[in-house]
Amino acid sequence: MVTPVAKRRVMIDPRQMAIDFTAASRLPEPSEAIEAAYEEPDVLVVLPAAPAEADARIPALLTARLGACELVWTDNRRTVLSSLRQQGKTVVRLHRIFAHAPDDTLEAVGRYLASGDRRASWAISRFVDAHRESISAASPPRTLEARGAAHDLGSMFGELEREHFEGQFAGVGITWGRRGPVSGRRRRSIRLGTYSHDERVIRVHPTLDQAWVPRFFVRFIVFHEMLHHVEPPKVTERRTEFHTPAFRAREQAYGEYDRAIAWERANLGRLLRA
Repeated sequence: MVTPVAKRRVMIDPRQMAIDFTAASRLPEPSEAIEAAYEEPDVLVVLPAAPAEADARIPALLTARLGACELVWTDNRRTVLSSLRQQGKTVVRLHRIFAHAPDDTLEAVGRYLASGDRRASWAISRFVDAHRESISAASPPRTLEARGAAHDLGSMFGELEREHFEGQFAGVGITWGRRGPVSGRRRRSIRLGTYSHDERVIRVHPTLDQAWVPRFFVRFIVFHEMLHHVEPPKVTERRTEFHTPAFRAREQAYGEYDRAIAWERANLGRLLRA
């Protein structure tokens, strides 16, 4: 459902993106860091300045490893570390838990962002796992907004639960995501929906809340994310498989699967431009 864009991320919720953490996990191999990424501004909180406790060594350390770079501190609950090459410099987003990280962890951050070093990934993983409580408490939950300008996600969610998942979605919510800032650059990827097992919330990209996007397609995206709740990812030592054979079989058995996939292929360019 996406086109790829080069971006390296460290995730807290293993069900949101392909680059993940589990309770005793690791960062991805470098080859896994090519991620079709939907920016989720609804959970990204950028701090206006470095936390007061931030160590002055951190910008210097990152510059030594990465060259010209910009450091942005966040309270994001899911993406705790990410980098993006932009206008001749590397923009590094760090969760504020790294503001007081020990030397070996900061060195690992630099090595991982510079080269995808495997041992560095383990060091960062251990540090993040040890600070999960601080990350979870960083941002209060937001109000769910299922009714949009063109489509009502709540009605679709209710219909699909009755038709396909009777009694399996108690306590699960659905909401439209929030639009991110306009960058002026052509978007190269879009993630149309996400499901967070930890929050028990489905988020649908707001680009789909337009009259020209047919209801059957939005409904299919909701169905796909609901499947993530009932067909969880398979986690092994080496990788996380989000779309298992059981997941794919149920998805392809959906009555309007072929129609939805055909519409998406025909309209992906317009979705990217919207």
